[in-house]
Amino acid sequence: MSRESAHYDQTVEFYRDLVGLPVLEAFAESYGETGTIFGLPGTSFHLEIVRSTEPAAPVGRMDMLVFYLPNAAAQERLLARMAGLGMGPAPQHPYWQAHGGVTYRDPDGRDVVFVSWVYGSGQT
Repeated sequence: MSRESAHYDQTVEFYRDLVGLPVLEAFAESYGETGTIFGLPGTSFHLEIVRSTEPAAPVGRMDMLVFYLPNAAAQERLLARMAGLGMGPAPQHPYWQAHGGVTYRDPDGRDVVFVSWVYGSGQT
């Protein structure tokens, strides 16, 4: 997945330092683009943040990234790290409110949801 960021430096810090995703690679001026590639734990999927050359665009209501964490302890550790760095939760979709998710906003205004169950495990 690739996302364009009008607040590139802050967005890289958010996913690296707050969310805790490992940086796999960073590139500068590769075919005119600058970006950072994050690894998503336990998968072969990646999140790529690319510096935008345009002003920030409005974010859609359902433009969110959901992290399904393996258990409540993992969610608690992540939420404690966010709180320790001064981040507070954002208003969230009623589904996530009802199912134990906690939503934050990245620097581009996109919702990032952390929920303590793995999708498809029978919990919905």
